[in-house]
Amino acid sequence: MLRIPQRGLESEPPTRERPLDTATAGAPVPRRLHSVEAAAALIGIGRTATYDEIRLGRLRTVRCGRRRLVPTEWIDEYVELLKREAEAAA
Repeated sequence: MLRIPQRGLESEPPTRERPLDTATAGAPVPRRLHSVEAAAALIGIGRTATYDEIRLGRLRTVRCGRRRLVPTEWIDEYVELLKREAEAAA
């Protein structure tokens, strides 16, 4: 694992279980890009259903190398889409 030097911080190096997500002042920094699995957890649907929504163009993603990531704004946009669909069906 690649170690990231942390000047002035007395903390453990980041690991897969605890990624580096704090600013130098120690305040948490919210993630702006999420893996498809993390986006599925945030939305409350399964991984396969999430990939289906991506394939259908209802949930947008970006590519970073070989990874497919979902920006937080697009997760919010997808939730709003679901709300509009629910209101239209009522």
